[in-house]
Amino acid sequence: MNTLSAGEAEKFLCRFKDFFEKDGRHNIWIKSLSSPCLLVDDKHDVIYGYGQLPDFETILLNRGLSKVECIRFPAPHAHNFHPEFDRDEKDLLRSYPRKRSPLRESDD
Repeated sequence: MNTLSAGEAEKFLCRFKDFFEKDGRHNIWIKSLSSPCLLVDDKHDVIYGYGQLPDFETILLNRGLSKVECIRFPAPHAHNFHPEFDRDEKDLLRSYPRKRSPLRESDD
């Protein structure tokens, strides 16, 4: 886990925006240190919000996203890894120290 200020997080997300939006290699987890709020943007282009849901919903709807009651992923489906983003992934992985942990049964 890396602790970033709001400005640092925004700069990081802007730097890797195209990579996160167009390549299926990584999920993004953003957790507030001062509240139980958590946002997860997964590689299926789904945003999960935990905590202040009405606030999240208002912000996301104002940015043109939509809320759905049921999420259905096609089966089978694929996560595309585009070679043009290989450099971005290398830069991303070098941005902050990482901690590796073993996968659990519930991990994707």
